[in-house]
Amino acid sequence: METNKPSYPAIPRRTFAIGMGWAASLFALGAWGCTDGKSDGTPSSNAEADSEGSPEEELDKQVKQAMRRMSMEQKVAQLFFVPPESITFVKTVVAASEATLEALQHYPVGGFLYSAANFTSSDQAATMTTNAFLHGYNVNGLPLMLAVNEEGGYLNTVADNDALGAIAQPSAREVGNDGDTQKAGDRAHSIANYLSAIGLNTNIGLVCDMCSEYAPVESSPAEDAEEAASEENAEAVEATEVESETAPETGAGTEAEAEVEPEAGTETSAEAEAESDVGAERTDASEPEADSSPEKKPDAETGQDNKTSGRKNVTSEEAESDEDQTIYDKLDISPGELMSSRSFSNDPAVVSAMVSAEIESYTKSSVMTIVKHFPGIACPQDGSVMYSLATDAALRDKNMLPFTAAIDAGVPAIMVSNASIPCVAGETPACLSASVVTDLLRDELGFEGIIMTDRLDNDIMATHKGAAVDALRAGCDMIFCPADFESSYNQVLDAVAHGPLDEERINESVRRIIRIKLQSLPLSIKQ
Repeated sequence: METNKPSYPAIPRRTFAIGMGWAASLFALGAWGCTDGKSDGTPSSNAEADSEGSPEEELDKQVKQAMRRMSMEQKVAQLFFVPPESITFVKTVVAASEATLEALQHYPVGGFLYSAANFTSSDQAATMTTNAFLHGYNVNGLPLMLAVNEEGGYLNTVADNDALGAIAQPSAREVGNDGDTQKAGDRAHSIANYLSAIGLNTNIGLVCDMCSEYAPVESSPAEDAEEAASEENAEAVEATEVESETAPETGAGTEAEAEVEPEAGTETSAEAEAESDVGAERTDASEPEADSSPEKKPDAETGQDNKTSGRKNVTSEEAESDEDQTIYDKLDISPGELMSSRSFSNDPAVVSAMVSAEIESYTKSSVMTIVKHFPGIACPQDGSVMYSLATDAALRDKNMLPFTAAIDAGVPAIMVSNASIPCVAGETPACLSASVVTDLLRDELGFEGIIMTDRLDNDIMATHKGAAVDALRAGCDMIFCPADFESSYNQVLDAVAHGPLDEERINESVRRIIRIKLQSLPLSIKQ
C-alpha cells in the first residue's frame, strides 16, 4: 500500500538532459521553464525579458518571479530543513531518483541534512546529491541546500567516513589556540573542498560559542571510593544477569537466543545509531527485518521499507541531543571536553577573528556556511547546552560579539540555540523567543539573512508542542529537523489558515530564503 500523499496543486516540472556523468551546468535563472509565473501561464514579453537593471534589481525580479510561481503549500515546505528520510519515508536514503523527485514535488523543502548513513562511497554520494539538487531545481527553479554538520575535530559526517576519503581537519580549539587566522581560513577551505567534491553545498559546522579550555575536575578520595564501589556493584549485577540468561531453562526456544545474538550481517538499532553519531563508515543500506504489515512496500531506489522506521533521524553531530552519551563513550571523552573542542576560545576577539576568516574562506569556495548557536552560551564544564546563566551584560559584551563579526563578514544564515536564556527570555528556548530572534538578532544586530532554529527533534524540545509555529512567530525563517515533519508542516498550514500566522509572515521568510539561496548557492555542478 502506498503512503498517503497530500493533494497539492500540480507543480510544473522542468526537464534537464542529464548524461552519464555530471551535469555541466544548469539553465540561467531567467530561463526557468516556459513561463514567468503569470497566473495564465503566458510567456513574458521580449521587452520584459531583455530589460536589464542593477544586480540588486535583477535579484529582486528573480525573487518575485519565484514567489509568483509558488502556492502557499510550496512556500511553507520551503521553510523546512530536514533529513531526506522525512519526506521520502524510507529508512535510509542512499539514492535520489524518481522517488526523491516525487517527494520534492509534494514537499519542496528548503534543504536536506545528510547523516553518515546516507553515504557509502564518494561516487554514490556525488550521484545522490547531484540528482537531489537537480530534482529540487526541476520542481521550483531554486537551489536546494544540501548540508551536513562538519565541524572538524571530533564531529564530522564526511571526514569520519573512511569510504569518502576526506582528510579530517583540526578542531576549532586547536586552531584557536594557535591564533593564526590563516590556518582558520585554510581549515574552512579544506572542508569546503571535500564537501563540494561530493555535491554538498552547505555546512552547518561553524561554532561561534565560547568555551573555556577544558580542565578535568579532580575528585576527592571519598568520591573515588564511592565510584569504585558503584562500579563493583554494577559488575556484580551484570554477572548475575549473564548467568541467568545463559542458564538452561525448560521450554526455552530459539526466540530468546535471537534477541541476544542478532543474525550475521544485521545491526541492532543501537549499533546503527552509534555508527551514525560518530560518522562511522556505512558500506550498505542494510535490509530491514521481514514485516508482515500490509503497509510495507519496498522503495525502488534503495530497497528500504517505504514507511517510517520509527527511529529518530541522526547525524554525526549530536552534541546537543539526548544521544550525546553514545558519542562520549565512542570517543572516550567527557561532555565538557567535547564542548571545549568545538569552540575556538573563551576570548571573543579570538573567536570573532577565526569565525570571520572561515566565513570568508567558505564564501570564496562557494559553500554556504551556517553559524551557530545564537546568542552564544558560555559552556560549563559538564558540557550542558540546555541552560545559560549568562547575564544580559555578558551576552552583549561577550557572547554575541562573534555573531556580530559573522554578520559583518557576510554570513548568510545563523542558527539560534534551543537553550533557555533566562536573562532575555525566561525558560523559553531561544529559538522560540521573539526577544532573542527578533529583538536581539534581527533588530539589534541588524541581521538580514536566514534565521534557523536549532534541532527540534531532541529531548530539549520534546515538551514544546507546536514548536514550528512558535519558531515562525518568534521570527525564525527555517525549521530545522522537526521530530515529525508532516505534523509540523500541517500545523504551519493550519496556523496560516486560522491564525496565529498569516500569509505575509510566511512570504517574508520565503522571500529571504530565496534571496539568500540565489546569492549564496552555486548553480553549476562540477566533478
